[in-house]
Amino acid sequence: DETTRELLLSISESVPSAANAAYYAAIVRDRAVARNLAVHGQWLREAAKAPTANVRALLADAQRELDRLKITAETNGELARRPGPALTRMDTVEEEEIDWCWFARVAFGQLNLIFGEPEVGKSFNTVDLASRLSVGAGWPDAPGEPGPQCSSILIGCEDGKAQAIKKRLRLCGADASRVFVLDGFRRAGDVGVVSWIDLSVDLQAIRDMIRADPAVRLLVFDPLSAYIGEADSHKDAEVRRVITPLCALAEQLRIAVVGVMHVNKATAQKAFLRMSGSAAF
Repeated sequence: DETTRELLLSISESVPSAANAAYYAAIVRDRAVARNLAVHGQWLREAAKAPTANVRALLADAQRELDRLKITAETNGELARRPGPALTRMDTVEEEEIDWCWFARVAFGQLNLIFGEPEVGKSFNTVDLASRLSVGAGWPDAPGEPGPQCSSILIGCEDGKAQAIKKRLRLCGADASRVFVLDGFRRAGDVGVVSWIDLSVDLQAIRDMIRADPAVRLLVFDPLSAYIGEADSHKDAEVRRVITPLCALAEQLRIAVVGVMHVNKATAQKAFLRMSGSAAF
């Protein structure tokens, strides 16, 4: 980050040789590892307090973060930067059951897609989803059973907050204090300007935002294709470069990411081929 870069610059100007600069840079790196460890520990502590905390998922997340920080600390980051294959030996992987948010429909830890014809209620369904989660209400196919309770972040460009989203939340019986709308991010140097969300640029900021509030377990993009930056939504390789890190974020933070998609005009095709854009979605 910027603070680390400035510190390294000051070190390089104050030590007598490049060798010493590398030594002190290693110290700075160790301190960064310690800081990240403390931040993740605080996030885990808060996440574990949630009534719907998934203990196995939290333990898996903690282990992944510890493994990552261990590599950084023990090798001074050299292993992570070394060219070569990123292999996982499968006997080190622990099997997991799918952590369902809504059984057989929406899963935590995964990217979930909703697509269909215009005016069939895709956006309304995402608000209903957030509303039910805000109060722990049951699902339409299991109304007598309480569902998980958590906060949600909605990212959308097609509906107004006051005229559509707030009204829908009220009609769905939501606890509106547990539903947030993300308009964008304020970038350094752009005072007072909120920039459009670009998943190829803003994914780390989204990760930090969710880690700061462990109660958030639903993230909605409506429509998903509007937030892939300069990637061509009809080219598989470009879509995958944006979507794959988003899927990894969902898995790491154990949240349900929901993307709304439109359909194309090819009515004779199979349903999944009617989704607008690349099949990589």
